[in-house]
Amino acid sequence: MTPRSIDGLAAGQADDPYWKRVICADRVGMALRADFREHAKLAVQECGFQTIRQHGLFHDDMFVWYDREKPQFFGYVDSVYDYYLSIGLRPFVELSYVPRWMASDDKTVCPCKCPACPPNDLNEWQTLVRTTVRHLEERYGLDEIRGWHFEVWNEPNIPFWSGTQQQYFDFYRASVEAVNSVDADLRVGGPATSNFSQDEATGEFRPNWVEEFMAFCDANHLPAVLISAHPYPTNFPFHIRNLYGINRHFDATDMGLTVKTFAGRSVLVVAWMEEERVHRLLDLAQPDTRLYLHMPVMPLEDAKAVHERLRARCPRV
Repeated sequence: MTPRSIDGLAAGQADDPYWKRVICADRVGMALRADFREHAKLAVQECGFQTIRQHGLFHDDMFVWYDREKPQFFGYVDSVYDYYLSIGLRPFVELSYVPRWMASDDKTVCPCKCPACPPNDLNEWQTLVRTTVRHLEERYGLDEIRGWHFEVWNEPNIPFWSGTQQQYFDFYRASVEAVNSVDADLRVGGPATSNFSQDEATGEFRPNWVEEFMAFCDANHLPAVLISAHPYPTNFPFHIRNLYGINRHFDATDMGLTVKTFAGRSVLVVAWMEEERVHRLLDLAQPDTRLYLHMPVMPLEDAKAVHERLRARCPRV
């Protein structure tokens, strides 16, 4: 072993444990289970996670607007979010999926049969989002929810969304209008797309839809405080279908171009990459870019070991 010397009097560097900022965990309905809550509490205590992102806030198992002819119900949402806040977790609110009666087709994804399509009526969708955000404001206070993120849908560029890119952009506009009708300072973003694709001309990898999304927001004067993308560099190659029949590009590694375009916005990278790629992402990011990284489900001791390796190799961790 090579001896190393450490100058204990040298100036230190600011600690930025970016990986603690958000964890993703299935869908919101899972948090109605006692065992899930025990695990979430343990993750906060042992790893210090700060926010939690989940699918399916409006899935029918949450009963928010299960029946069009009946009033909205927030009992289950309150139960989940009350618990998260009690253990020190802030909700990262993914606005998905549509209730079954609001679905524009019969396309679903995952074993829980989440509707994977645009709403059949954007006005109804806006009513659902607006009423939900208003309820969150009344229950938790405006100062609290101004610290949350509201993300529009999940991975609309793959089979989680049966509509077109333009339909998603119109859906995003409707969602932003609904959220910001409650308060203009609430933090909304997207497009939460899956993976990066290689530019045939330059060979560089770009996050799917992100540049088009930013151009759409700029042209239409829409806020996009959060820019999110989900790289899966360790997923199956594109010619092999995974368990749910969802294809993702393989080995999206070079992100210099994409990170540099995000200056001044928060960036949510909701997928785990090899540790070396995490370091590379940090090196490429501009100083005013805030990074959020999702760690995968793994045994607690393994997660601690990953943390220690990152801290040893990367001063910003």
